[in-house]
Amino acid sequence: MAYRSKPLVTDSFALIAALALLLGPSMLVRAAEPGIGGALEEIVVTARKREESSQKVPEAVSAISARQIEQSFQSTGAGLEGVSPNLVFDRVTAGPGGGALSIRGISFQDIEKSFDPAVGVSLDGIFLGTNTGQVFQLFDFERIEVLRGPQGTLFGKNTIGGIINVIRTEPTGEWGGKFRIRGGSRDHRDFDAILDVPLVTDKFAVKFDFTSRKQEGAERNLFLGGRHVGGTDYKSYGATFKWTPTDDIKVLYTYQKEKDNSPISGLINISGPTDLLCILGQCAQNAEGTIPQTGDRLVVNQNYSDAQFYNLNAHTISAKWQVADGYSFSYVFGLRENTEETHQDFDASPINFYQTDRKQNYRQTSHELRFTYDKGGMFNLVTGLYSWRSHYFLHQDTNSFFDVLNAIGALPFGPGASPIIYGQDTSHSTKSWAAFAQSDVKFTDQWILTVGGRYTHEEKRLESRQDYNFANPIDIGFGPITTLNAFNTFGAPADKSWTKFTPKVGLRYQITPEQMAYVSFSTGFRSGGFNGRGGSLEAVTVPYEPEKVDSVEVGYKSQWLDDRLRFNIDIFQSKYKDKQEEIVVLAPNGTNQTLVQNASKATYRGVELELSAIPIEGWTLRFSGGYLKAKYDSFCADLDGASVSNTAPNQCAPAIAVPTGFLVPTDNTYLQLRRAPKYTFSLDSTYDWKMGPGEATVNAGVRFKDKYYTTFQNVPAGLTDSQAIVDASASYALDHWRFSVYGHNLTDKTTINSALLVAGLFSFATSTLPREYGAEIQYKFGATK
Repeated sequence: MAYRSKPLVTDSFALIAALALLLGPSMLVRAAEPGIGGALEEIVVTARKREESSQKVPEAVSAISARQIEQSFQSTGAGLEGVSPNLVFDRVTAGPGGGALSIRGISFQDIEKSFDPAVGVSLDGIFLGTNTGQVFQLFDFERIEVLRGPQGTLFGKNTIGGIINVIRTEPTGEWGGKFRIRGGSRDHRDFDAILDVPLVTDKFAVKFDFTSRKQEGAERNLFLGGRHVGGTDYKSYGATFKWTPTDDIKVLYTYQKEKDNSPISGLINISGPTDLLCILGQCAQNAEGTIPQTGDRLVVNQNYSDAQFYNLNAHTISAKWQVADGYSFSYVFGLRENTEETHQDFDASPINFYQTDRKQNYRQTSHELRFTYDKGGMFNLVTGLYSWRSHYFLHQDTNSFFDVLNAIGALPFGPGASPIIYGQDTSHSTKSWAAFAQSDVKFTDQWILTVGGRYTHEEKRLESRQDYNFANPIDIGFGPITTLNAFNTFGAPADKSWTKFTPKVGLRYQITPEQMAYVSFSTGFRSGGFNGRGGSLEAVTVPYEPEKVDSVEVGYKSQWLDDRLRFNIDIFQSKYKDKQEEIVVLAPNGTNQTLVQNASKATYRGVELELSAIPIEGWTLRFSGGYLKAKYDSFCADLDGASVSNTAPNQCAPAIAVPTGFLVPTDNTYLQLRRAPKYTFSLDSTYDWKMGPGEATVNAGVRFKDKYYTTFQNVPAGLTDSQAIVDASASYALDHWRFSVYGHNLTDKTTINSALLVAGLFSFATSTLPREYGAEIQYKFGATK
């Protein structure tokens, strides 16, 4: 099959149409009357745990309002990538709703729950402890905030890159509702509903919500006769109760149930000449692995189940008591419990080479108590206590390449036997608590000093075991096969604790009420831990230590022309120390494993620009742009698992301490950091005008990401090409109704989304999504937002 390419005429037409919308709405719609009117929407954020205009926050924060979210017609948060400069929001298909988020080049993509994400997602004040569910469904959100840089004071550990703060709407206390039906390409069928019900006037109210998502996958599977695989099969429902017994007390309780049976997206085989899978006849079409085995990134050839099941029960309680003018207490409690089961054909081929069945139970609870003092004087304060506990249990069965060797007669187990199916059980728990405080001190009306800090204590505990089961136990030449690499730490767990203080200091100069300049220094850390996926006793029980990021930032925020022009810019430098690297290697006994080491240091420097304007009445333009220079200062590790000196340019001097017999460290500072594109920018144009009895809206946008690698090794097969994604939509609103059409990725650009090279055994990758289009009908009544 020839490698997939796009018709030039189709691409050019779509691009011209989108640029016409971007550069001049009058080219396609009736022009507005000359003159400037209106003002840019002010978005109130809670980036510093209190309500402030985003333009008053002396930090790099991008915010998107409910109206902008609706106008995007995106189904998941990954589609909002262009809302912030230096933001990469990729999917990870090996887990339900898995995200590979990167802010300012600091990224994380591992689905193993023993690893903490480096970029956090917070939902209604509850930090998601794993990257499962980070690709959240979009509906019923009041706003989304992207906080760039370490958030180690108010948001705590594991936010060294930044945090995406997601806030849902509250019950209105009045009758109202919103219903939305969407249909589109690949049999896309969405239904969303909100119903606001007043129970006791001005005292007690409830909001019910329901979401359903259905869509065929973008990939076709040759093994299944070309049938589409992957896709979306998601449902969610919940209720939020709001109790306001007095004007000074507000209590919210939210229950959310999610059920995600979306099949795993297909993997493409990019195994190269040195991979064992390729030696067995399953190879990419070129040695670099840039052309997959099927010749098309959206065509796979897999023979194993792609079933996936995810069930979540989430409870959130938030309460605020305004004790007196300027004094308040807040409390936030979160409980999230989920079960998941994932079946995946990691070898991405039609033979039984490496396939896994993973079943997990996960539970996290958190408590946060805050006191806020702010009377508008020279001093304010946010201080509090935080507690976190989490636990997960994983059972994984793996069908290995020994089945293939048996099938071709290389092993004496007999036809049809499954000689080796090994299972791994992992139990992992985290206990953490913290005390934090942050204050603004106003020396004059213009000069304001910010100081803060957080003290965190964390303990992690891991138990793990590997078991091997055999149809016909036999010695095949390297010792009794019944004891091959088995280990068991249950009853003798690995356990360690860490403490860390993370400070913040900043200085703000309020030039005018509409202009502000600031400089800040902040520190964040990601805690140490144990590798729940380790393939040996050493890999499981030897802990890795915390990593730290120190960041300096200088910024300027301003509004002009009666709030019709907004211009923000910031310059930053981040120093990454003791960086944790998850490195897949080949162990001496022939098994795969991931060793985690504090193997590197890195520096990130960049510039970020955000501009919003209303050139004429009804027309809003938004631009964001980011420049990033990210490089390793040192990176001493073995990336290929070789037992002798490999071909990396230089050996480390001195070599770092590693488990004996596992690694030969080399100097890898020449490598580029993952998911750290040099340039990112977005341009969005929205035009509203009166048309007959209703209002029409057209929107178009382009999101650009420069090329970047998704693998440590920087191999060509893991390179994501530079890409400009063009989206557009048109809507007409009449009374309670809104009718819309939309298109995503109009130029049908696809590229590598992620790739992984598994220690000389096999290599696989995933693709970004192709063009999508659809139509939507929305009905809204009452006070519902």
